[in-house]
Formats: sequence, C-alpha cells, structure tokens
Amino acid sequence: MVSSYGVNKIVYKGDFFTWAATDRPIPPDFEVEEAELVVRLQSTARGRAARWAAGKEVVGLNDAPYNPMLRARVQRFRWWPPGAQPDWLEALIDSGDLYPNQVVQLGAEVPNWTAHVVTAIPDPFREFITRNIGKIREGLCFPDLQGHLRVGRVVMDEQLPWFGGRRRIFNHYLVGRKARWEYRVVDGEAIGLAVGPGWILSPDHPNEPIELLTSDRAVYVFSHPIPSPTRGGTVD
Repeated sequence: MVSSYGVNKIVYKGDFFTWAATDRPIPPDFEVEEAELVVRLQSTARGRAARWAAGKEVVGLNDAPYNPMLRARVQRFRWWPPGAQPDWLEALIDSGDLYPNQVVQLGAEVPNWTAHVVTAIPDPFREFITRNIGKIREGLCFPDLQGHLRVGRVVMDEQLPWFGGRRRIFNHYLVGRKARWEYRVVDGEAIGLAVGPGWILSPDHPNEPIELLTSDRAVYVFSHPIPSPTRGGTVD
C-alpha cells in the first residue's frame, strides 16, 4: 500500500508509530511515501533483543555510540510489530545488502521497520547545545550529584529552544507536571537542559533527590555518561 498523506511526521509510540498531525496509528506493513522521522535505533546495548543496520550514505544519525537518534526525512517507510518482522527483512540485515541510504531496525521487543533516508532534518535543540557548550560546562563546575548524573544551573543569554516530553533519562526520572528535560550526545556524553518546577529522582539513589526550581532566566544543565555494553548498560 502507498500513503496518500504526502509529507508528514511519523511519531514513535513505543510499540507502534502514529501520524503526528492526527495521532492516528500507521497500520503495519503500510508504505509511507515520504515523511519526517525522529526515532532512536535500538540494540542489545540497552538490554533489548534488538539490532539495526544503516547504509554507508545514511545521514541524520547523531554520534551516540550504540543507540543513535535518527532525524531525517525518509521515503518508503514500513513497520511491523515487535517479533513480527518479515523473513526478507531479517535476511536483508543478516546479509548486509542494504541500499546505501537504507536503515533497518529489527527486534523481538521493539517495532521492526525500514526506511530510505532522503536528507537530515534540522535539530534546533542540538544546535543550541553545541552553540552554548562552553557555558553549559561552566554551569557543571559545582554540580549537584545523583549517581553519575551531574546537575548545575546557568543563565542563558538567548531564548531556549522548545524541548520536553521525556520523563526518564537512563535511570533518573523527572517528576513534576510542568518540569521538562532533554539531552543530546556531545563528545560521547549526554548533555542537556532541564526546567522546573519538579524533582529528579532515582531508585538507585533514593537519598539524593534533586529539586528543580522555577526561574525566569536560569536553566538547569546536566550531564551523564553514556552506558557501555561492556557494563551491561548499567551506568546509573
């Protein structure tokens, strides 16, 4: 089947995909002609039965070492439920005979999908982090600590880009209806911004809660090492 929706945005919902404009699920094995896709590729690095492959000309992947984010306009997108991938898709990733611009995701615990990347799409949040990395690192000179999570505070000279929606970063949880946080991988480390009011809690560090206060100008900044597969993905 071929999509008649034209260019749209595809949203990953955990076990399935939807259209961003309507939140309507995209049926499995439905071919989308062209759309914007932002999704994290999954592998065994996070303890999941999943693997992925990308052709040598694929653009839009960040530099996360094991589970990179893809932010791209794609064509010929199709997906199947976890563990329900067609035999030809598994054979494709086993042989490595992908198109140069093709991405394939397989998994028993994550949706299976394939797409052909046309071009990378802008990431204003990453651009903001990269542009202000010096100030962010200054704000982390004397941080509050919650395991490996380091949280500081800094006043930014420019307006923050929109971000939010994420509740968990590694094994740290954001609590608070208006609180939000997001990160990008920079030089092999998760670097991000957070705003309150709210709390950052972790089951691994129950006696180290971090409170996020409301501020007109200051923003919280944080960093966290990327979990390594050699440690079972257990950096907390």
